[in-house]
Amino acid sequence: MKQCSLNKFLDEINPWLDSQYIHNAETNGKDHFILYFLDGTKHDYRIEDCNEKQVKAIILDLKAKGIAVEHR
Repeated sequence: MKQCSLNKFLDEINPWLDSQYIHNAETNGKDHFILYFLDGTKHDYRIEDCNEKQVKAIILDLKAKGIAVEHR
């Protein structure tokens, strides 16, 4: 699992935020995201400095880009 700041997380995933690259995502709704890519890889992140409002914004952005998001 990769630990990072919210800005680093967003910078890293921004080029891939598209349903042509990411199949789906999982989150605990707090600070943990797992992104599943169409090539079979997954990237596991723990965001160190985010709050609930920011997580909800990320989830809405993923969904708006056609990426299914599951809450665990």
